[in-house]
Amino acid sequence: IHRQRALKEEGVGQAAFLIRDAVIGHQDAPYEGYYDPYNNEGDKIRNAISVVCGRLVVQCRGFVVFVGWILFSLSFFEPPHWCRDMSHLQIIMNLDLDEGADGVNDNGYGDCEYLLRARGTTADGEENQQYYPNSNAMLLTVFQTQIIELACLVVICIYLLVRFADDGFVPRLFFFPGQKRWRHTLQIWVLVSLLAGNLSGGTKFNPLLRMLILGTFLRSFQRELWTFLK
Repeated sequence: IHRQRALKEEGVGQAAFLIRDAVIGHQDAPYEGYYDPYNNEGDKIRNAISVVCGRLVVQCRGFVVFVGWILFSLSFFEPPHWCRDMSHLQIIMNLDLDEGADGVNDNGYGDCEYLLRARGTTADGEENQQYYPNSNAMLLTVFQTQIIELACLVVICIYLLVRFADDGFVPRLFFFPGQKRWRHTLQIWVLVSLLAGNLSGGTKFNPLLRMLILGTFLRSFQRELWTFLK
């Protein structure tokens, strides 16, 4: 009771949790809307899980940000989404290709391998020119990209579950109004969209979604977006 009264005093709660954040590494934890494992004596198991997961959230955050960068960088090394299935183009129809059962070429790069290597005469008469100029940075096949992406998504999903456990498995606290709510909502929506895209083959918007999921773990991005939303 005395603790609750003290926290309600103007500035006391904010100051107390500013010190707490500095000690455990949080920089964006609010002074309310969190699960306090030291003020719920009747649920020792939940309290213990919350304490352990709270430490994991701090210690593993850097690794999760690194995973986010890996996810984002896939867009530079995967076959471009626009050219994976371009069977309606005349240049592809003229080729004698060995197609798999799913209609995607067995080379692993879809139609990108042929389109990005295609050369010919341009409209102004220049010979042996690329039809689709590119940097030749296509280092991963479609399957390899999908496996790496799914692995990264699993890591991020586990991290969010740990954050949920840190909040005492209380949805009201996990989606506490303010930055915490929009950040967790956006992260879950992007994860579901990426997983659905990989399972259904609709990966057209994956590069944009990867950028968004990375941004939700970067505090500078969060500050700018929150300022914009305000």
